[in-house]
Amino acid sequence: MPEQAKFQENIVGHLTKAQKAARRHAEEKLRPPDPGKMQAPIWLSEEAKKIFTFTKKRLLALGLLDSIDRDLLASYANAVEQLRNSDGKDQRDWVKVMLAWANELGLGAPARARLAYKKSLYEQKPEDPMEREMELMRSILEGE
Repeated sequence: MPEQAKFQENIVGHLTKAQKAARRHAEEKLRPPDPGKMQAPIWLSEEAKKIFTFTKKRLLALGLLDSIDRDLLASYANAVEQLRNSDGKDQRDWVKVMLAWANELGLGAPARARLAYKKSLYEQKPEDPMEREMELMRSILEGE
C-alpha cells in the first residue's frame, strides 16, 4: 500500500538541499492564495457583490474562510440577493437555497457548533500516562 504524501516539515529522514528546495517550491505552488484578497466574481450583480464583501469580512473574522470557498460565497451572495428580490412562492425556494449555502459556509449556528466541536476534538492533546500517574500520586499524598 503506498505511503501518504507528507509536507516537508513532517518528513523523517535525509533529503538533499536540491530535494528540499524542489519540495518547498512544489508545496508553495499548492498553497491557496490569501482569502482576504479574494474578489467577487464578475457575474455577480452589484448588490450581490456587496453581500459577498460583507460576508467575506465576517467569515475572515471567524477564521472560517479559505480562498477556495470563493464560488460557495458567491453562490450564497447570489441566493441572498435573489431572496431579497423575490416574492411569494419563489421566496421559499430561495430561502432553502440560501440556508443550504449558509450551512456550507458555516454561517449558521448549528454549522458553527459542529465546526467548534470538530476543532476541539482535533486540538485535544492525547492523554499522557505519566501525567495520570503523577495526578494519582498527588491525590494520594494530599489525602494523607
